[in-house]
Amino acid sequence: MGKIRKFINILKVEIEDMQEDCEHLIKQSHKKREQGLYTDYVLMENVSVYRSQIDALTELVEQIEEEDWSGYNTVEEASNKIAALVPQLIKKGDFPEYTIDLVSRKMEKILQFLELSC
Repeated sequence: MGKIRKFINILKVEIEDMQEDCEHLIKQSHKKREQGLYTDYVLMENVSVYRSQIDALTELVEQIEEEDWSGYNTVEEASNKIAALVPQLIKKGDFPEYTIDLVSRKMEKILQFLELSC
């Protein structure tokens, strides 16, 4: 269970980091609008996409926290469970589909890290 908990905790930190990246992109979009590089329409579209991704990631963390991970024997089982949750969550919430790839890549990197360090 220790390795699974470590995987979950690292993933939650990585998801938080992705959310902070989106917040940064929102700020950058506003700056570009102020500089005249974006129209109001482009600003609104960008902010909408970034906010939607933040919402998707927030819901994912909520689902991860609600899951009872004690029934999982390996990190791979836990990873597979999350990998199955993400597309369902994206479809249900009409969130940006690229979020699936972002989370998948983060999980792969975490699995590689855990393999090397544990």
